[in-house]
Amino acid sequence: MQLEEIDFSNVDVDGLTVYDEAIKLEADSNISTEKKILKWDLVSFRFNSVNKEARARADAWRLFLKKKKAKAKKEYKQLQSKKLKVEQRINQLQKFMEEDQEVEFKRRTQMKKDWAKLSRLIKLDVVSDQRKLSWTEAFVEAYGAIEELNPYLDVLEVWTDKIGNNFEVLEEESEHELQVRKQRRSDIKLKLNKAYAIHRELIKRIKSHPNYIGVSTSSLSSVKSQSNKRNHNKPLSFLNSRPKRQIRPRTQTRSKKEKLEWKSITGGSFLMGSNIGNTDEKPVHLVNVKSFLITATEITVSQYRDCVENNVCSQPAQQKHCTWYKSNNDNLPVNCVDWGQARTYAKWVEGDLPTEAQWEYAARGGTKQEYSGSNDSDHVAWYSYNTRDLGPQIVGQLKANRYGLYDMSGNLWEWTLDEWYKDCFNASSSAEKIHGRLSACQKTCKAGRSARVSRGGSWFNYTRFTRVTTRSRDLKMSSNAYTGFRVAKQKYYRGY
Repeated sequence: MQLEEIDFSNVDVDGLTVYDEAIKLEADSNISTEKKILKWDLVSFRFNSVNKEARARADAWRLFLKKKKAKAKKEYKQLQSKKLKVEQRINQLQKFMEEDQEVEFKRRTQMKKDWAKLSRLIKLDVVSDQRKLSWTEAFVEAYGAIEELNPYLDVLEVWTDKIGNNFEVLEEESEHELQVRKQRRSDIKLKLNKAYAIHRELIKRIKSHPNYIGVSTSSLSSVKSQSNKRNHNKPLSFLNSRPKRQIRPRTQTRSKKEKLEWKSITGGSFLMGSNIGNTDEKPVHLVNVKSFLITATEITVSQYRDCVENNVCSQPAQQKHCTWYKSNNDNLPVNCVDWGQARTYAKWVEGDLPTEAQWEYAARGGTKQEYSGSNDSDHVAWYSYNTRDLGPQIVGQLKANRYGLYDMSGNLWEWTLDEWYKDCFNASSSAEKIHGRLSACQKTCKAGRSARVSRGGSWFNYTRFTRVTTRSRDLKMSSNAYTGFRVAKQKYYRGY
């Protein structure tokens, strides 16, 4: 039997093999469209025998990629549009809440003024009982016939008993008015919480979208992993290379300084600022933070008094609502101190004021809550609605955030080290880096003339000013009843 050789001269075996590989590659969902196009382009360039087919496949994938990108772009625009509408809705609801608080504040202010007059008139013998009764009825009709609306009813009980059946009608009307108010506030809060939830979900979808350009959560984790990797790769000898802590001789005032309660804040990375807040809070930017300590509460009058009695600190200014001059004031936060006075105290307890980034990192408490420790300001903040006539409140009464810090929202604005800057475009990525210059402190620190950043909002402000991202500024030599401070320091203090 004679064997004849098969003629494969017209068959490009190599080209068909690579073509087959490209076909199989198309079926792999883990391979990106760009890589598939590149593969077909290479096949088309290298093998003339399958050039036409390979070029057709490459063009088909290019068309698919173009449509895919167009669809993704459209989806991304829709997400951004929805996000904008939700932000507008949030701002609208916040405005409704603030307007409601403003109306209630004006009502109580006017009631207080009218009561100051009525309380004097009902004591006068020259005024007839008929006129006193008429004024009392008008007062109750104007400000309510139940104690939740009108706190002066107990004093007026002698006269309200004489109003008769009309008082019962007023009571029913007042109960109805109170229920309507509570329901309105509850509805606004419910809608606001729902809007916040939708906004968070939209932000999450936007950040995971392929068209998103910005700092992603994966970059945060990569920063942390790189940091852990650097520490992991260090030789064990670095444990013994840390400079020894400077041991200061104990003095008579040492025990007084130890009254401060310090909270340890573990370092990490976070997104500082807000894209839905004021212009000066934008843009959101990544900041890396080293571990540090910060006082659990704002510095109190008692704590500041220790420094004054040791002839280091000077007394606060004397103004209305300055806590230094109130009775039983030990646990009230000290206010009416300028930036230099606050920093003098901080240095005296071997610390300093926190930088703005350290302050916000601590206030957030590792969460995305709007206020420090909650999404409801009533749980964590003293602000205009509950304190406007009363001034600063005793520290540590409301709920703490996850780091154990009290009153980071409300009560008093708090001084930070940073000079004021109008936006975050040039903000540092390091929390320890201070924006602006610091003058050297001798025994005391000078206030200077430049404006410094203060954070947190106060007892005098509306709730939106107590958000963890809200920024404000004061001249360093300014001292007022709305500003106090707390102290921060690195975990391993090494002296001045």
